Amino acid sequence: MFDDKNIKPMLLVEIPFCFENKYLYEIKFDGIRALIYVNKKEINIRTRNNVDVTHLFPELDGIRNIVGRDFCIFDGEIVLFDKGKPSFSSLQKRLRIKSTERIKDASLDNPVQFVVFDIIYQNKDLTNKTLVERKKILDKYKDTDYFVKSKVYSDGKKLFASVKKMGLEGIVAKEKTSKYYVNKRSNVWLSLIHISEPTRH
Repeated sequence: MFDDKNIKPMLLVEIPFCFENKYLYEIKFDGIRALIYVNKKEINIRTRNNVDVTHLFPELDGIRNIVGRDFCIFDGEIVLFDKGKPSFSSLQKRLRIKSTERIKDASLDNPVQFVVFDIIYQNKDLTNKTLVERKKILDKYKDTDYFVKSKVYSDGKKLFASVKKMGLEGIVAKEKTSKYYVNKRSNVWLSLIHISEPTRH
């Protein structure tokens, strides 16, 4: 299932609100959802629609250096921050660059980060493990300038209030015991939107 790079990430269900103890909460970053296939020798970055965008983000090549001898598939969001906030419009400009030289310049002048929130493969299939178990495995990998683990919160109401105050897109509520459902949209992951935008996630 994981060798041909044809899988698609698990998707969210959008709802007005949901604050219960069975969930973990994370900030919903406005970027490009991506799966990253990586080992020490190579990296492949694919969008939720399975488009290969590896060549567009050479700054993410350094993720190869943090996995050691492992082969991993990480799930997360490619985000370009402008003055501390995600800027999807700036990220769109990166997507339109065709020249290899300009792509390299942009990766230095306006680098992206991969905000990683899940790991679905680490030398074996992890999708049947719970979210909490997968998070513990993900914690093995250290944050860098380009690879940043999504921070987890237990108080959804407080996080949502903070996100609204900061003018961010919203938050995500994920059941602690949830498995990872490849190629599916599941109500065990919920999107709580503050700013309405076309659905990309």
